[in-house]
Amino acid sequence: MPSNALTAKPWSPMNVFGYADICVERIEEIIAKKIFYRYKELKPRDIIDIGVALKKNKNLLATLERNPHFSLDLLADFAGRIEAANQNGRLLEVVRQEADVLQMQGRYKEMAYEAPHTIVSKIDSLLDRASLALWERQERKGFSGS
Repeated sequence: MPSNALTAKPWSPMNVFGYADICVERIEEIIAKKIFYRYKELKPRDIIDIGVALKKNKNLLATLERNPHFSLDLLADFAGRIEAANQNGRLLEVVRQEADVLQMQGRYKEMAYEAPHTIVSKIDSLLDRASLALWERQERKGFSGS
């Protein structure tokens, strides 16, 4: 893994505008960087990109969770910041304005409009599964007498 990369496979060679084998960052790397480096800023474009990516790639959050740069605490903090910023609906309004500026269409516009909710929902589900797994491990230890 390159020193500035956050994922094991940060880019893929692609044919871009007729040029072969151009290294293009993979969606996992882009989203990892947006969350890891900028999650406290809650930039509307980042929220849209993360929300749409999570909606389109069902395994993305699980992939990030297994990454040593991430922790459940970091993801929980990110979700908490989104919830706090959206208590009065302001974050959702700003995100929707950004989607309109970007002239997003069809289902991508719908996904962008729901991005804050998608992020919080996906992270909450991950945290619930992690809590359940921890509880089950503790229960097994308790029953085994350890």
